[in-house]
Amino acid sequence: MKNLEEILAPINKELTANNGAVAKKPPPVHQWVLQSQAHCGEINIYIDAGGNWFHEGGPINRQSLVKLFASILWHDNSAGVSQYFLITPAERLQIKVEDTPFVAVLSDALDSQWQVSTNLDETVVIGKQHPVELRMYQGQWLPYVCIRYDLWARVSRAVYEQWINAALDKQGEDHQAVSVTLTLASGDYLFKVASA
Repeated sequence: MKNLEEILAPINKELTANNGAVAKKPPPVHQWVLQSQAHCGEINIYIDAGGNWFHEGGPINRQSLVKLFASILWHDNSAGVSQYFLITPAERLQIKVEDTPFVAVLSDALDSQWQVSTNLDETVVIGKQHPVELRMYQGQWLPYVCIRYDLWARVSRAVYEQWINAALDKQGEDHQAVSVTLTLASGDYLFKVASA
């Protein structure tokens, strides 16, 4: 098993390659995944359903470290089995994820487009690049938002209630009978919020 310092060394080297300055753009994980396929291992990191990160059973309390790990996270479902990896230029290390690695904790409608922010401060605009789909979670259909690289965020209860209320208000404005499927629009992208 690798320790955290061993994982961070190649990442920090890659991210600070420009005269020691930390890069502003996200790491090129989509390129690293092709390089790192030969060497595969595991690390005892776990993300619970609340989006909390743990290492060897204890919480990772440094938010900057969690954000760094999240920036090199990759989801692979190619073999029909959902697997999550931390990807570096040299290797891929499998971790465990209970449901999804992110939780959408905030949402706003700006200029007719909905955006969400995750528990790790990533913000995306809902649309074709960041679609929403309903998935079953603990006996209830809930919306999930694609953040990047097939990494999804389950919406928090607060965001879910906000979307339900917005969809119900929209139905009221349209003077239609209440539908069993509630939808919202983000620009020209229509997405389901709830379904009976």
